[in-house]
Amino acid sequence: MRLINARTLKTEEYYESQIPPYAILSHTWSGSEVSFQDFQDVELRTRKGGFRKIQRTCEQALEHGIKHVWLSESINSMFQWYQKAKICYAYLEDVEDDWIDRRTSEIGMSRWFTRGWTLQELIAPRVVQFYSRGWARIGEKHGLINKLEVTTRVEDMACCLLGLFGISMPLLYSEGHKAFYRLQEAIIAEYDDHSIFAWSMDQNRSYSNNGLPYPVHGGILAASPAGFKSSGNIKSVRAKHGDDEPVTVTAKGVRAGHGFWS
Repeated sequence: MRLINARTLKTEEYYESQIPPYAILSHTWSGSEVSFQDFQDVELRTRKGGFRKIQRTCEQALEHGIKHVWLSESINSMFQWYQKAKICYAYLEDVEDDWIDRRTSEIGMSRWFTRGWTLQELIAPRVVQFYSRGWARIGEKHGLINKLEVTTRVEDMACCLLGLFGISMPLLYSEGHKAFYRLQEAIIAEYDDHSIFAWSMDQNRSYSNNGLPYPVHGGILAASPAGFKSSGNIKSVRAKHGDDEPVTVTAKGVRAGHGFWS
């Protein structure tokens, strides 16, 4: 794992058992970000607009007594890196400092709240602090949670749920609702839990993906995560006699044994 030393701004590599406490940055990308290759060139990185975010993240980490910062991106393992971070700084570049004195709900207008990785970057870390463009502190996630919006692109929802289930799968952009179907198929292959089929359609909700409605059908897999919003109390109960047949997904459909849900 590569980390930035917050004092020297040099990259350091650590193995799993040696990883020190670190802070992590969550932000939206602009046109002048610093790549790993750019960061190795001291003169080049300082000319990049995104370098100021790295500097300020390191300064903020040091203020909290944290000596290292993680900035890299690895889609299939990103959840665990956010989960292990001591603190996550969510930088809202499009939120001016004077917004903080207005209604908190206006913070939800930031594009950070509609990007694809918001869910895992919000849920995984124990502590998430939000900062405005000038690095004025807005608040922590537990105080702003009711003001947050979620991404509307269903393929982005599927991607950011990978870490929640410990699933790795190839990412195919612009595939719409098919990404969520593939995620469910991967979950079925990994976990023997029939409760994944305990979803329902919300007739009062307008499903949309870039302005297009989600498919409404009677298939066995949900078209979006919204189908599970009323399934939080579902528990899978194993039959007392005999083993349940494992669920298998084929081109012809889904094969499953009998189970009971309460």
